[in-house]
Amino acid sequence: MNKRHYQEYDVEETYDKDISKASEEEIAKLLRTGKLKCAYVTKTITSGKVKEVEIYPVYTSCQLKKHKEIRRISSKSRRNLNDKNSRKYLNRLINCNFGDDDIWATLTYDNKHLPRTEDEALKKFQYYIRKINKYRAKKGIGKAKYIYITEKSSGKKRFHHHMIIDHELTMDEIEKLWPYGRRNNTRRIHEDKEGLNGLASYLTKEKDREKGKKRWNCSKGLKKPTVTKSYTKLSMKKIRDMTANQNMIRETIEKLYPGTIYCEERALFNQFNSRTYFYIRLAIP
Repeated sequence: MNKRHYQEYDVEETYDKDISKASEEEIAKLLRTGKLKCAYVTKTITSGKVKEVEIYPVYTSCQLKKHKEIRRISSKSRRNLNDKNSRKYLNRLINCNFGDDDIWATLTYDNKHLPRTEDEALKKFQYYIRKINKYRAKKGIGKAKYIYITEKSSGKKRFHHHMIIDHELTMDEIEKLWPYGRRNNTRRIHEDKEGLNGLASYLTKEKDREKGKKRWNCSKGLKKPTVTKSYTKLSMKKIRDMTANQNMIRETIEKLYPGTIYCEERALFNQFNSRTYFYIRLAIP
């Protein structure tokens, strides 16, 4: 199967109805042939101890042109899609690169050093990173591995930063090197059965900010999530079985990925094209 013929589209916007809340009539419609001929792709993203599985239909450009219900990548939806993908990617980077005993620091500004704009806040933080790396060099330690997120308190004009950084320096050193205020908070992070998914989800949750504007940065050389795609892993019969009986989702996935821990599933559908989308999150012991 030539995957190059299939086109990108906004999957999450297209499949937006919870299949667990569908009526018997809607389920029956989903199990009929449907309006579009398509293939299903099984996409697996592995980030540290977290494995995500997305199962969704893909279409050729000719199929997409005929059906308005498929959310194409317009300029507006492209910004929204980029925004969602950026948050997902950040979540995955955190799980790929950090773990037990690394440090989560929340760094704030006193009135004297309070930045007026986001650009000014970013410049101040970049100076801080240079200061950290200079200090580490004097101690014979390589450059820091880090990710930081810049936020502004809701309803206020005070910027602050969340940073996850490797544990080569102590928490006291991390705080003392911050030159812009003393009301900071550092703590060791600890993985649970899903790695750092809880912390990553907290740090990447939607904030009051301009859509499409990136507010996080990271050091160079971080490990990237591993992404694989298969167009033959699941048959259309299996997709129909999973649509008709949601218990089959877990049974099917646990057979495909033995030894993992089942954490979450979402099954969504589109009432117009009668197709379904599945999302499953697994943990790797």
